[in-house]
Amino acid sequence: MTDKSTTWQAERETHRYALSTLLACLPQPRETTPEALERRNEAAIAAVFALQPANAAEVMLAIQYVATHEQAKECLRLADKPGIDPTMCRQWTAQADTMRRAAESTARMLASMQVNRRKRGAEPTPQPAIAAKPPEAPPRHLDDAALQALMNRRYPGSDTVH
Repeated sequence: MTDKSTTWQAERETHRYALSTLLACLPQPRETTPEALERRNEAAIAAVFALQPANAAEVMLAIQYVATHEQAKECLRLADKPGIDPTMCRQWTAQADTMRRAAESTARMLASMQVNRRKRGAEPTPQPAIAAKPPEAPPRHLDDAALQALMNRRYPGSDTVH
């Protein structure tokens, strides 16, 4: 039998690694200010939690989806730069389309895993929250207290704690 503190430690480290991987995979914000970086990070973390992952595999898929989606948007931005060579524009557009398809595939895989988990009875189907408040902004640095706060947060549309 696994000790609960050992399980919590492993889960905490998995989430910390996953979220730090997400932040490393995101394109740089157009503004180079710390505030712009913080807004980018907060939006990405909120997007992951909005997908309501319930275990490490779902967290990794949610992160893969968000990172790939953001990189596809960055490719489109680069393709739309003024004065870009038409060949480069086509390459960036093709790359964006490839990444968009990969993101969509990841989203379908995540949704399928969540449906199967709910069918197995691993958790009740989330019910819409009544008068749900938007989640508070995630912290900029993922120390132990910040990570625990993120993992214990309730998000709109979910009766589960993430």
